[in-house]
Amino acid sequence: MIFLTGATGFVGRNILNGLDRAGIKTISLVRSEKDVKIFSGLKNAKYIIGNLFSMGDIIKALPKIEIVIHLASSTNPLDPNIFNTNLEGTRGLLRLSSLKKVKRFIYLSSLNVEEMRDKYASSKFLAEKLVEHSNLSFDIIRPPTIYGRYDNKNLSKIIKNLRSKKRIITFPGYRNSYFVSVEEVVRVVLNCVLDSNNEKDSKIRILTEPMTHKDLILDLISRGLIATKAYFLPKFLMKLYYFFRQKNKISKKLEEDIEDFQTIFVRSLKEGSFYLK
Repeated sequence: MIFLTGATGFVGRNILNGLDRAGIKTISLVRSEKDVKIFSGLKNAKYIIGNLFSMGDIIKALPKIEIVIHLASSTNPLDPNIFNTNLEGTRGLLRLSSLKKVKRFIYLSSLNVEEMRDKYASSKFLAEKLVEHSNLSFDIIRPPTIYGRYDNKNLSKIIKNLRSKKRIITFPGYRNSYFVSVEEVVRVVLNCVLDSNNEKDSKIRILTEPMTHKDLILDLISRGLIATKAYFLPKFLMKLYYFFRQKNKISKKLEEDIEDFQTIFVRSLKEGSFYLK
C-alpha cells in the first residue's frame, strides 16, 4: 500500500492514475470531500480526509503502508506560509513514515533547489535536507517545469495560446530550456516504487533533459495537446519576418493566421498563469 499526498494536484492526479493502471493500491490524503471526485473510476485507490498538520488522526486512520509519495506543497513563492507547508509538513510526514516503518519515502522536489532563487526553492531545499537526514530510504526527484494533462499553471497558458493559432513559425532554438512531460515524471515515480523491493540505496534523481523550442512544440503536438501546424525556419528568415512585421509589411490576414512562438511565449508570461519551477 502506498500513501500519497498531493493527489488532487496536476502532477498528483497523473501519478495517482498511473499507479492505479499499474494495479498498485494507494490511499491518498485529501483536504475535503469536494476533492474526492478524482477517485471516480479508479479501482485501486482510496482516500482519507485530512491535512499535513493532522498527523495524529492520520496515523490512526492509515492501514499498513510500505511507501510514501510526498507531492503536496505550496508552489507560490509569495505564500507567507510556504515554509510551514513545505518544511513542517514534510517533517510531520517523515515522523509518520518512521512510526509506520515504511520502506521508501519518495519526495518530489524541484530543479530550482540548484539555484535557490526564491522562497519556494529554499523551502524545497530545506525539506530535501530533512528527507536526507531521516532514517528512511528515499528517492528525491528534482524535475524542471512539468507540463501535460491537468496542468492549469505551468505551460497551460502557452498551450491555450498555441491552440488559438492554425500555424506557428519559429527557429528551432538552442537546447537551453528545461521542461519535462508529466508522463516522464510518472514513469520515474513508478520506477522508484517498483525498485523499492530491491533498491536499498537512497537517491537524488535529477530530470534535466534540455529542450529546444522545436523539441517542446513537437512533443506537444505528438501528445495531442495542440493541433497547430509548426514551421521551423532558419534564424535569418525569422529575423526577416520580424523586420517586415515591424515595418507593417505583413498583411493582417497573415498575422491572424500565423504567429511566431517567441511572441506567444512572452505573451503567456505576461498573462501571469505561466511560471517556471
